[in-house]
Amino acid sequence: MSLLFAQYWDIIEEKEDGYAGYFNDAYLPAVAAIGLIPVGGYHVEIGFGPRTIVVFSSESLDEISRIIMGREYRSLTLGLKKFVTNFNNLVLEPQGTVKAGKYPVQKSVWKFNQYYDLKPEMKEEYERFFCRRVYPENGKDQLRKGHQLLECHTRRV
Repeated sequence: MSLLFAQYWDIIEEKEDGYAGYFNDAYLPAVAAIGLIPVGGYHVEIGFGPRTIVVFSSESLDEISRIIMGREYRSLTLGLKKFVTNFNNLVLEPQGTVKAGKYPVQKSVWKFNQYYDLKPEMKEEYERFFCRRVYPENGKDQLRKGHQLLECHTRRV
């Protein structure tokens, strides 16, 4: 099962150039080398921040835990925190409502995400509506996996 490991933050004003160099030349290649597969990076144009969202893919929660508890990841994250504020992580698991394989890397794609709380008593009705109405009308090229929040925390390194 493909899990998504998302990180989000705001770039500190006047540190944009240093951030871009560190993120592109050091952070991203090193995080990929230790096992998190880059899926995409997003800038929040409209809506609440933090403004930067970076998403990685992994095959297991154990693998994500091993990586983020490791010395190399912690060192990389400390380096990143010199340029960013409001740093957070979250792990998302597929809901199972949309069948899909491995999460592909997409370029030049705009994402529109909606977040909401689902009432437990409405879960079956939601699944029927989503699987019979929303997904077939939009098609798999327009609609990507639904993910359920598995873990959300602010990691202090």
